[in-house]
Amino acid sequence: MQFASELATVKDVDTLVAFERKLADPKIYGQPPDFQGALEEINKNTFYFIKMGKMLVGTAAYSLRPDKSIYVSNVAVDPAILHSITSL
Repeated sequence: MQFASELATVKDVDTLVAFERKLADPKIYGQPPDFQGALEEINKNTFYFIKMGKMLVGTAAYSLRPDKSIYVSNVAVDPAILHSITSL
């Protein structure tokens, strides 16, 4: 099984909202982003979808800070996919 990263664009906001809602645990992370929140995340970061074939299995993003360090964020993996991969 091959994983690939795909750079997210503003056209992918609905996909990000749906994925975040699928994984959301408001008790731990708060409410998942709405359309505007997802748009801001895509615009302020270099944001990637992690895919296995055409299936979205995760996300990851990074941004460059003023001190030239890199901040990694939005790391998420669909636990149902992770479980199916590890049980192979």
